[in-house]
Amino acid sequence: IIKPVTYLKKHSSQSNYSKFESGFIAQDIKNIPELKHVVHETTHDKNIPQKLSINYNSIQPYITKAIQELYHDISNIKQQLNS
Repeated sequence: IIKPVTYLKKHSSQSNYSKFESGFIAQDIKNIPELKHVVHETTHDKNIPQKLSINYNSIQPYITKAIQELYHDISNIKQQLNS
C-alpha cells in the first residue's frame, strides 16, 4: 500500500531553496511490480547518495483504472443490496 505524504523538497544541494510538496515515497512505488518503471534514479554517481524521482504522469492510468474498478464494485454491491 502506498501512502500519500507531504514532505519538504530541497531544490538542490547547493541551494537553500526548499518547498513543501505532496506525493508518494519513491521507494514504496518501486516495490510495486506494475509501477516500478515510473521510478527513476536521478543520481548516477556512486559517491553521491542515491536519489529517486517519480514520473507522476505515468501513474495516472493506473489510478484511473483503480477508480473504475472501485466504481464497478460499488455498482455491483448496490445492485445486490437493492435485489
